[in-house]
Amino acid sequence: MIMIDQRGDVVGHFVDWTRADVLAQVCAEGRVLKQRMAELLTDSFRALFLRMMGYKTDVIEFVSPEHTDKNVMIRAVKSDASASTTADAISEYAALKAFWHVTPYLEKLIAL
Repeated sequence: MIMIDQRGDVVGHFVDWTRADVLAQVCAEGRVLKQRMAELLTDSFRALFLRMMGYKTDVIEFVSPEHTDKNVMIRAVKSDASASTTADAISEYAALKAFWHVTPYLEKLIAL
């Protein structure tokens, strides 16, 4: 919906929230964004778990985004991680968990 003043100038745009098609589109976009955010958060936790277990990790894009949305690979190489590196990963994990108010299922499986 467009608001036009007396001179015929457009002065504002309004979304007609009573229209089902507009509401459906907004809801669908919200679901897509939530799904992508959940995937990103899950990959972040996976990389942190590996770092806490003494692996050096890289999160990389291995397929062009034009072919697939799910194109993240976590590359992990066992390393001689120092205690401070492991402590940093644990601290980062705890901060991420507290920020999002979540407990990853992997934590239950590994019994951290």
